[in-house]
Amino acid sequence: MRVTAWQVARDADVSQSAVSRAFAGRSGVSEETRGRIFAAAERLGYRPNALARGLSTQKSGIVGVVISQMSNPFLSDALERLSHRLRAAGLKPFLITVDNEHEVGAALPALAEYRVDGCFVISPHLPRDLARKYGTSDATVLLFNSALPGLKASTVYTDNLAGGRTVADLLAGEGHRRIGYLHGARGSATDGDRFDGFSTRLAERGIDPPVVGWGDNSYTGAAGALIDLMARSPDLTAIFCANDVMAMGAMDAARYQLGLEIPRQLSIVGFDDAPPAAWPGYNLTTIHQPVEEMIDVGAEIMLAEGRDPGRLPTSKLFKGRLIVRGSSLTARQPATGS
Repeated sequence: MRVTAWQVARDADVSQSAVSRAFAGRSGVSEETRGRIFAAAERLGYRPNALARGLSTQKSGIVGVVISQMSNPFLSDALERLSHRLRAAGLKPFLITVDNEHEVGAALPALAEYRVDGCFVISPHLPRDLARKYGTSDATVLLFNSALPGLKASTVYTDNLAGGRTVADLLAGEGHRRIGYLHGARGSATDGDRFDGFSTRLAERGIDPPVVGWGDNSYTGAAGALIDLMARSPDLTAIFCANDVMAMGAMDAARYQLGLEIPRQLSIVGFDDAPPAAWPGYNLTTIHQPVEEMIDVGAEIMLAEGRDPGRLPTSKLFKGRLIVRGSSLTARQPATGS
């Protein structure tokens, strides 16, 4: 049978309201009384009901986490790190998975029904109309890996424009002049920034605009898009993909369906530095996002907003770092006899 707060109060010789205040961390309970209550609770095996406690404190201790594309290893790694970070802070993650970026916004008002203290959104890309539809949401929202002007939300994200420019410099420096770009989802702000930085820098270096394809932010979609791209433009020598999952799909399609050698015949670059990017089978050149630091800072921002509901949204921009591996020409020794 479940032990109740009334039983703890009787054992500790205090009122039931004193038990509630003690476990909620509120004032009005002396340290001696609080210690007596906790000792009685431990003796009886009492565990406070989080939802009931939330009704009295207006805090549930629950943080909603909305994630799209759980199959993306970069995002699943971020989710695991976030879950550990929240639990270490005494909070409980409440997970909602959605099939695509366009369903993220609909999850925000739904979370309010569960009395979450805040919401962490983990999505590779967010549609630009999200701010128009949900910009007035009352929920405390933090966007991971995304920034969306007009949405009442704090953000932790990597400088996508600078990352795109860095990849353009890399490929131009390798001597590539016919270059492609695989987009993820249409209308994505993050993808748009990566492409804008990439294409603008190519133009500054006197290189034609990249030939574009659409990979639907997925391994399978990118594989099909790569085959289509090479059929339309067989003279392409390098491809920049909007994320690592698509880069891996493109690599496998190039190698195993088109018979191309990576990187001798085609260089491929990704973005994220997801854990599989360093696997020997891919050895992918990519832009590293400091996921651990981003999660830590994001959690701190959310905790601060929980302590001060009037705090204005905060944006934290991180710098990506180029990781050169074996999928681009600069990662190998110059070829001989060719």
